[in-house]
Amino acid sequence: MRFNKKNYYIKRIEHAEAEYFIKNFHYAKGCSNTCVFAFGLFAYDKLDILGVSLWMNAPCGVAKKYTSTFMGGKPVMNTVLTLSRFVLDDSLLKNAASFFLSKCIKRIQKTGKYDCLVTYADQRVGHIGTIYRASNWEYDGETAACAGWIDDKGILKSRLCTNGKTAAEMDSKYRRTAKNKKYRFIYKLKRRERQQSLFAQIA
Repeated sequence: MRFNKKNYYIKRIEHAEAEYFIKNFHYAKGCSNTCVFAFGLFAYDKLDILGVSLWMNAPCGVAKKYTSTFMGGKPVMNTVLTLSRFVLDDSLLKNAASFFLSKCIKRIQKTGKYDCLVTYADQRVGHIGTIYRASNWEYDGETAACAGWIDDKGILKSRLCTNGKTAAEMDSKYRRTAKNKKYRFIYKLKRRERQQSLFAQIA
């Protein structure tokens, strides 16, 4: 049986709703304290959230690399988003992920504010980016190797999900893992006339 997209829809949700779902279904068991967009996947015959995607402004270095918008010769930093969390209920059928992801991208595209989307597949947990490859994201190499942390239950912990603790503070509470790389994927959004006019107004 295959996923029937006619039975599902997406909508923006509150960060708190997304965070609750992520803590229950994502392997990291947490997320950042804020986001730009939080989308939920729903079935027409159910009230419960069945999937969540969380989008954040990209870090400065990533934004500089992937933006194609410049003002006064300087890159506009808030034109690049990172997909921070993407998780679905295990009960969903095949193709649910690609449906949900494509709908999220279309919603972001319609704002006319963004040049590029960036996401990562964590090698530490065996992710290779299958969903991104199947959804026409472009593979853009590996990140630099960096260490992570694991709590006493074997759950991966991120500094971003622990109120930005320092490495020393993380070391005092969790077990540091071996250095690990992530696969990086990008999705370039089409420029829109609305986007051009938006930045003209800002200038």
